[in-house]
Formats: sequence, structure tokens, C-alpha cells
Amino acid sequence: MQKAGYKNIEDLAKTKIEELTALQGIGEKTAEKLIRLAKEYLAESSLLQGKEEKTDG
Repeated sequence: MQKAGYKNIEDLAKTKIEELTALQGIGEKTAEKLIRLAKEYLAESSLLQGKEEKTDG
């Protein structure tokens, strides 16, 4: 994935299915799953960070 230019989870979450399926070995279902999981991870990270900030202050 890094060779294709995806350096972090944010890059993966912002990509389109068509871009991932253009990569060798990645089908449509895998691309959908990768993007969905990246978005879910970022959403959870954001929620956890918000909770930490509330408890710090």
C-alpha cells in the first residue's frame, strides 16, 4: 500500500474504491472493507481523543 502512495490511514479513508481496485490483488469487496475500516478507525480515534481532552480539562 505504501508503494501505491498510501502513507497513513487518513490517505486510505479518503481514497475511492476504484483507486484501490486498480492495485494488483485488491478486489472491490476488499477495497470497500479497507476504506470502511479506515473510516471507522478514524472515527473511533476522534471520539477517544475527545474524551481524553474532556477529562484533562
